[in-house]
Amino acid sequence: EEHTAEAEAYAAAHFSPTIVHGDFKLDNLIFHPTEPRVLALIDWELATIGCPLADLAHCCQAYRWPREHWFVPGLRGASLLRLGIPHESQFVRGYLERVAQPPLPELVWTFYCALAYFRMAAIVHGVHARAIMGNASSARAQLAGQISNDLASVGHQIALGLADGAATAEPALHLYDTLPFPFSARGRELFDRTRAFITEHVLPNEGRWREALAANTAAGRRWSPIALVEELKAKARAAGLWNFFLPSCAEFGPGSGLSSLDYAPLAELMGCNEWCAEVFNCAAPDTGNMELLAHFGTREQQQTWLQPLLRGEIRSCFAMTEPQSACSDATNVQTRIEREGDEYVINGRKCWTTGAGDPRCKLAIVMGRVVGGGGPSGEADAAGASVRMQQSMVLVPMDTAGVDVVRMLSVFGYDDAPHGHAEVAFRNVRVSRA
Repeated sequence: EEHTAEAEAYAAAHFSPTIVHGDFKLDNLIFHPTEPRVLALIDWELATIGCPLADLAHCCQAYRWPREHWFVPGLRGASLLRLGIPHESQFVRGYLERVAQPPLPELVWTFYCALAYFRMAAIVHGVHARAIMGNASSARAQLAGQISNDLASVGHQIALGLADGAATAEPALHLYDTLPFPFSARGRELFDRTRAFITEHVLPNEGRWREALAANTAAGRRWSPIALVEELKAKARAAGLWNFFLPSCAEFGPGSGLSSLDYAPLAELMGCNEWCAEVFNCAAPDTGNMELLAHFGTREQQQTWLQPLLRGEIRSCFAMTEPQSACSDATNVQTRIEREGDEYVINGRKCWTTGAGDPRCKLAIVMGRVVGGGGPSGEADAAGASVRMQQSMVLVPMDTAGVDVVRMLSVFGYDDAPHGHAEVAFRNVRVSRA
């Protein structure tokens, strides 16, 4: 009675009384043979005066009728997208837009859908009664009793809001279905698994991460790693959600097998906060540094630096930007790399070196200008070389004498702790040419 009163009140406020067909469905429409329009509506014997929502709900009955029903299949549980049929919510939304009405309250729509089923159960029960009396028009009328029970059961499920009375849900489009790119099945699988992992483990722990950073800061350890991230790294690696950025690294592990195209949506997922990418060992600057080591490092360099980086045991930094020059153009780099015997001597000052203040940062890849003869790139006389042939990168262990993390920097007031960005000085830093 409560539902009836609310439905009647809503109908009175939003719809004027009109002719209700009583059996409005596709079966009773006659369509134009070549044009997308209706020529006639037939079977008016159930017509009355009332709210048009009754006809709308009657037309939508198939959405809640099980597709495996023994007498006539419905649409509940069917892949409507594959069938090219709009979902109930889309169908109803289209009707309401055309009659300039707002979305229906859930209780009102539930009332009319349940009413449609109870009404049909009563009609079919009448067919069953005629079968019992022997004056039914079809031998199949004997089945009407069971059908009437089934109709009443679905109506009851709808009224109670239970799953067996619910319409097939409108699907949420997968990101990969909305983009015109040839993503691989492997990429899609990893996207779904990574999104599920982030939803379950990363997003619910953002508060814990902030609390841990605050506790470390209060204890004077603002640049210390967050233990929570290390815990989640272990879970992600055990789940095979690891090193997505590296397509293959056969000598040190299976690699992800992903193209850059497949990696892009994963990178977007991992950009949900400042620390998520590290959970999957896909955080900059380590990713780029690992790629450099994988492609160009010697076997010894790969054993020493690449393997622990791939395992997520250490971090690294890339020292390029300088305070006195615009190093987005590498020809402006002022840091000097000089050869002395079997060593390179590095002098210069770098800023915005991401991760250099992290105690786990064990390696810096330093961009510098070769001066004198015989630089790392093999120039006979780098001083006389083209301005675009004087730059080289040198691997510098962070514990090398002369490497000084001067201070941590902020950007618009944010320091991006605990990873952060540092000013680093290199004063007569000597590294072996080997």
